[in-house]
Amino acid sequence: MSFLYGQLLTFGLPLVALPIAIHLINLRRRKRVEWAAMDFLLASQKRSRNWILLQQLLLMLARTAAIAAVVLMLAGPTLRSEWGALLSGGRTHHLILLDDSYSMSDAWAGEDTFAEAKDAALALLRDALDEPGTQEATIVRFSDMRLDPSLDEPWLPRTTLSLESLDTLRARLSELGPAESDAGPGPALSAAAGLIEPNPDESRIVYLFSDFRQRQWNEAKRLEQQLGSLEEQADQVHLVQCGQGQHPNLTVSTLEPEAGGRAAGVETWFRAGITNNGQARVPSVLAEVRQDGRDLPAIDFGAIAPGETVQRRFRVVFRETGWHSLRVAVEGDAVAADNTRYYACETPDSYPVLVVDGSPERVDSFYLRKALDPGGKGLAGWAPVVETASYLRNAEDLDRYAAVFLLDVPSLDGSAIERLEAYASAGGGVALFLGPSTQAAFLNERLYRDGQGLLPAPVDRPVQLLSDPLNPQADVVVSDAPVFRVFSGQRNSFLSLARINLYYGLRPDWRPAEEGSVRLLASLRNRAPLVLEKPFGAGVVIAQYTRLSPAESRIGPWNNWATNPAFPIYMNELVGAMSANRRGAASAEAGIPLAVGFDPEGQTPSVQAFAPGGSSSTVQAEPDEAGRLTAVLSPRPESGVWRAEITSSDGKTEQRLIAVNVEPGEGDLSRLDGAALAAAMPEANYRHALAKDFRRGEQQLAGYGLGDALLYALIAVIALEQWLAFRTGYHSG
Repeated sequence: MSFLYGQLLTFGLPLVALPIAIHLINLRRRKRVEWAAMDFLLASQKRSRNWILLQQLLLMLARTAAIAAVVLMLAGPTLRSEWGALLSGGRTHHLILLDDSYSMSDAWAGEDTFAEAKDAALALLRDALDEPGTQEATIVRFSDMRLDPSLDEPWLPRTTLSLESLDTLRARLSELGPAESDAGPGPALSAAAGLIEPNPDESRIVYLFSDFRQRQWNEAKRLEQQLGSLEEQADQVHLVQCGQGQHPNLTVSTLEPEAGGRAAGVETWFRAGITNNGQARVPSVLAEVRQDGRDLPAIDFGAIAPGETVQRRFRVVFRETGWHSLRVAVEGDAVAADNTRYYACETPDSYPVLVVDGSPERVDSFYLRKALDPGGKGLAGWAPVVETASYLRNAEDLDRYAAVFLLDVPSLDGSAIERLEAYASAGGGVALFLGPSTQAAFLNERLYRDGQGLLPAPVDRPVQLLSDPLNPQADVVVSDAPVFRVFSGQRNSFLSLARINLYYGLRPDWRPAEEGSVRLLASLRNRAPLVLEKPFGAGVVIAQYTRLSPAESRIGPWNNWATNPAFPIYMNELVGAMSANRRGAASAEAGIPLAVGFDPEGQTPSVQAFAPGGSSSTVQAEPDEAGRLTAVLSPRPESGVWRAEITSSDGKTEQRLIAVNVEPGEGDLSRLDGAALAAAMPEANYRHALAKDFRRGEQQLAGYGLGDALLYALIAVIALEQWLAFRTGYHSG
């Protein structure tokens, strides 16, 4: 048994002697009076003397017990639970797994989840120090195990507890904050098994302090298995719940260009998304936007329902070449880490686009070049490079192109096809426009190749789209894909101007190899596919089953696409969609080592790293397996825009920006309580408790408070005292 306020016993227990003293004083105050009738009373007293003395003794003990019960109740006695017997001697190892994912930064109305976890862990170890035997502790952070599950050196290596070590630990914990990581319990549970030594003379107790977010514990079966393995090595496992309830939290979950970044001076449409991770509707959400440190007009997201994500489009122009940054933020709430999202990119004067033209006199590429690079003030940021099919045979520099177009190409040899497929697999975008020069056998045998090649679907033969006076529908029916946004809207008449005369029909027996492998972007009014999209490795292939240009052929014109006023926009959006992967932003995830790589030729091995807060450091680069130099700017980078400066041997400095963001899913604050955990892991053998149970002044996990029991005992003792007093005659009459 232990006492929360043991000092009260020093002053209170001496009061137990007060009834005895009063009893003795009363005995000394009696006077002997001779009276004849007393002989009869004395005779009666002799017969019942022992019973009277027993009643008086019981009365004195009852009064003494009443005072003792009051003192003990105020001292807060705690009776150790059955696992307290483990601490009765020998050696006890306390292994604490501390969830430091950024959801643990949840702070609302004076409550701080991570602070509660730290206080509870410290209180636990402080109480353990009061127990007999040697007490040792190890603390493991979730974020460390996420970076390296085999980490041999935890945040607090195994330490023998003492007053000095507790003071040191208290100072370290006061400086410890949550990481900007979405680390879950899995790696920490695996690490715990390796940190427990199989010593039969040692008691091993594991505590997992977490907020038990539903997202992190959704793989209950796997975690149940890990807990089962841990239970075989530890004497007990405790899951300690930190924080209560689900507080309001908005997360900036998306910030990206709709179709990749554009060249300097070109208007770029960005998409920002905000998720309401709270349980209540937010009536109005306004987001701040900053470009290169300058404020842009705020974005009004309106009302956002619980669990809903609302996206808004906004325009940005990076007017100069070089590196640029963008930031979208909402006002502070329960979790600050996910209130801001960053974007960084490098904008050149233009992006080269390879156009392989197989049409007679390269007429198709003429219309494409005019659409992508009209000249004058109509700068679009693309630099079309027109080549023949033979160029692909020995092309070693396909990676420098933002996208590749094949216009009415009759055929390609094997090496050209291999280069195109390698380019697409690495994230490149390839556009195929069929036409009168295209050979169906080549398309099916070499480009489709039973669904393994670039072509989304095999072709049959050219088909004419017959006019239908009874059907007022436009020839082309488009989907909601961004490349066809120019044709959307009730007041937009561009689509009605499109005329399709000839197109390649698909082979009747064709079906997609698997669900979702091919996406229909546009069709004809007779429901024949016109534009198909197919993922290929990390890249994408978009095929249009009609010619690009309106030029005459031996069977007549195929369409009037290129004369449509919306054609230049359509082509720009198409290139943007295909090349988004190759013009992707420089981004990284917070809490994961942040590194930059560069070719060693002419470069110094040291890199200057600038953190978002303004601090800088010099980092030495090391060669990797490919012979490139790699410099780790930070092993656990904070969110924001990082800057790296790489100096060449001739003194020139190359600058790079990297946007570091938190994983938005960690902002979902919905949690599992004890009952939900038990339902999700019915086979696991653990004990669930609340972090507040470890704090002094409240019922502790290691025992049970006896305050209520003593109160009931006091009432019983007082009732007994009154009955005895009445029986002994002190209160009679």
